Amino acid sequence: MRTETLLRQTRIHFPRFDIDSGVQITPIEKGGSGRSFYRVYNTSEQKLILVKYSLERKENAHYVAIAKFLESHDIRAPKIYFHDPAEGLIWIEDLGEADGSMVDGKLSVTR
Repeated sequence: MRTETLLRQTRIHFPRFDIDSGVQITPIEKGGSGRSFYRVYNTSEQKLILVKYSLERKENAHYVAIAKFLESHDIRAPKIYFHDPAEGLIWIEDLGEADGSMVDGKLSVTR
């Protein structure tokens, strides 16, 4: 899906997101399991992550349900703003550019 189409979809679902004043969409190079991630931002207050997924991997159909389950158990996960299952699009909270992974049993954060 082209970035212009992704921006148009964002405008449809987030009419207060100021698409017309310099909004940018950039692919996040790390993806996985049939998902692509994009950072959509205009200002520090107007930013989110857009996830485009396919159903080639069955777990992608459960992405939103898993996030809501984690939230219901007070486990921090990005907030789900909107899910469009027909298009395979999820808009989620942007938690920043730090990337965390476990190394030797400890959380390692890279920027």
